[in-house]
Amino acid sequence: MAEEGQGDGGSAGEAAAEAAATAEAIANAKTVLAAGEPEATEAEATETEATEAIETEAEATETEATGAPEAYADFTLPEGMQVNEAAATEFKEIAKGFDLTQEQAQKLVDFETKRAAETKAGNLEAFNQKRVTWLADSKADKEIGGQKFDGSVESAKRGLAEFGTKELIGVLELYGLGNHPEIIRAFARVGEAIGDDTITTGKKGEAPKSRAERIFTSSG
Repeated sequence: MAEEGQGDGGSAGEAAAEAAATAEAIANAKTVLAAGEPEATEAEATETEATEAIETEAEATETEATGAPEAYADFTLPEGMQVNEAAATEFKEIAKGFDLTQEQAQKLVDFETKRAAETKAGNLEAFNQKRVTWLADSKADKEIGGQKFDGSVESAKRGLAEFGTKELIGVLELYGLGNHPEIIRAFARVGEAIGDDTITTGKKGEAPKSRAERIFTSSG
């Protein structure tokens, strides 16, 4: 009987200890809603530290790159484009005033050179179209065009050769005015007036004068 009582007492003690442990576990336990972030494992902690280190380094690099440099390096220009030193110096001063980095300033240079190239191409296209239009107008002109066009051009060339200068011819070519109907008309009239031949003055010993000299030289 005594042994039976001791057995019962031992069982009761173990039950009490187990109940106490269970109660403590329940007291320390938290639901998923009440629980905080789970503790990170050692591997997770190492990964977090590495990530933070990389972000810190990137921020430091970004900070160093922010702001204008002490002196801008030469900017990159499209192939074939010449540097305007005066304009480049002025731009660097402006960029520094806005505290632009080398990269930011280069982006502005890229934008401006692209815009300038597009403008130049547009102007050249418009210029060529104007020359084509003037030539078409000359060929359609009632006085110098149609079947008379080739003859009008030859007469204009003759008049230009007689009274024009190299500089004038250069200007006509530079601006495409050699196709303009009024230019062709004017010099064609001159060419027709002077013709190809010359006449004498009627005075012995004097060289013969061309019709152009008679027309454009004062008789006074």
